Amino acid sequence: MKKQLIKQIPATDSDFSEIIRNNNYYIDKTRYIPYFEESQRKFAVFLRPRRFGKSLFLSTLHYYYGIEHKNSFQELFGSYYIGDPKNTTTTANSYYILRFDFSGIYTQNKDTLQKDFTARVFAGISSFLDRYGLNSDKLAKDKIDSTSGHSSLESFFRLLSEDNFKGRIFILIDEYDHFTNELFSFDLEFFKDIVTRNGWVRKFYETIKIYVGAGYVSRFFATGVTPVTLDAMTSGFNITRNLTFQSELHEMMGFTEAEVLEMINGTFEEPESLNIDQIILDIRAWYNGSRFSDDGAQKLYNPQMMCYFLDSLKRTGKYPNPMADITVASDYAKISKIMDLIPGRISSEIIDDVLENESIREGLTLQFNFELNISKVDLVSLLFYNGLLTIESVRANTYTYIVPNYVIKQLYWAFFRSKLSQKLDFEYSNPVVTDLVAQMGEEGKIDLLIECVNNIFKKLSNRDLINYKEIDLKLLFVSVLSMSPEYILYSEFESDRKYTDLLVLRNSEYNLKYQYLFEFKFIKDETEDKFEKVKETGLKQLSDYIKTEKISSIDSLKAYLIIYSGKKQGRVFEVGVTL
Repeated sequence: MKKQLIKQIPATDSDFSEIIRNNNYYIDKTRYIPYFEESQRKFAVFLRPRRFGKSLFLSTLHYYYGIEHKNSFQELFGSYYIGDPKNTTTTANSYYILRFDFSGIYTQNKDTLQKDFTARVFAGISSFLDRYGLNSDKLAKDKIDSTSGHSSLESFFRLLSEDNFKGRIFILIDEYDHFTNELFSFDLEFFKDIVTRNGWVRKFYETIKIYVGAGYVSRFFATGVTPVTLDAMTSGFNITRNLTFQSELHEMMGFTEAEVLEMINGTFEEPESLNIDQIILDIRAWYNGSRFSDDGAQKLYNPQMMCYFLDSLKRTGKYPNPMADITVASDYAKISKIMDLIPGRISSEIIDDVLENESIREGLTLQFNFELNISKVDLVSLLFYNGLLTIESVRANTYTYIVPNYVIKQLYWAFFRSKLSQKLDFEYSNPVVTDLVAQMGEEGKIDLLIECVNNIFKKLSNRDLINYKEIDLKLLFVSVLSMSPEYILYSEFESDRKYTDLLVLRNSEYNLKYQYLFEFKFIKDETEDKFEKVKETGLKQLSDYIKTEKISSIDSLKAYLIIYSGKKQGRVFEVGVTL
């Protein structure tokens, strides 16, 4: 029997047609299309973090509903759910698509921001006229008013009316809030000016509503990341429904574990030769964990991260290095922008909770009220909407949020490292970290690690030490060790209901021998008697940990108690482990 043609792992292409025609693997999300056919869902907005497949889903809708793709329907959709005649809806290829993309608008210059927005609106209108061959004396592009986004849209619809246009229009908006989210994070007052009252963003959506009423716009679907601009949309265009938390749509964007396995089987020549069980364990830790519903929905993988991982595995036979795609790894700056929205004391409480417990309990802001100050619940909600926290459980409108996966943990550690570097005027050195990890992995020693942390610790002032805690000390070590991909760090690792401070395990992709268990202690006011008691307690804890089932099964493990105090030099005590 002829072997089925192996498909390619898709890159970052978000054009549905290109993926299908280039023999890329497409995880079938077309089964969700019929959901939007009901009247109360024809005008909708859907939020998900960046790189979660929003643009691709929008493109899928374009090819499914656009009249210009009618002759390509079978080629594009024939192999997927919606291509089955019993699933194809009556509205397939029956709309004129008016599409806007508001990503990448430059926000740093307020004087040009409205011009850039207007240019994006005009580009969408221009593409519409070209795509459907509607350029005429009456519909000429030079007759479109380009003084603002809403005036461009208003003149476009007026000219359509004068030209006796009879078609039905479906408006698609990609990243409706991309530029407003950025603006929100550094110029809140200007943000309010453009999205509230008579702001030009709100007027744009008010214009859409007018022409829904006039019968020109039959459908509307917009994607974005946060609800901070929803007030502008829903006040100006109040027939829009936010479908973000609809349980039926939870898996519409993002990959389930079953879908990841399907992709492996559909893109690798000999998937049976892979150690699938180990691969699943590794990618589950690194990339899985996103949940946007509180009803027990399964956790999702970030699509771009999975494609990044599988592409490297297929091309080289190895995991990617680094494991986190660089476009994700740079997102730690987003944490800083969000944290700067409210006074430092409250933002510090949030970060302390997340870094210490990797979880936080708070409410959820569904729509922001700009008559009130930004609150703690607003900030935690923004971390959630941006994919930096995810829902673990909910009770009585109080959510327990957790850090989704190891990639996101690294973002928080990078954020901490950046803040500490700025505060202490200290630069973390990659060569230093490379050398200390090599010593740890190959020689079973931590001398260089302690020396590195000592150099950072001694820069702390006496004032810094007043409120210093053991979690701060642990984070110092985490901030150093997390710079290397050779070890994977587990904070508060649970074993037999005991929680270790820091477990440092080798990354299976690297040839390291030794693994580590660390217990940290910090003494504010050191006396000889207090030091001995802290030391005794710490050694007892370590001895108990290494006897637990999970810890005792770890090979080549070395266990250390590390004590710091105002003397700013770490003292290290090794506990013997029976291997």
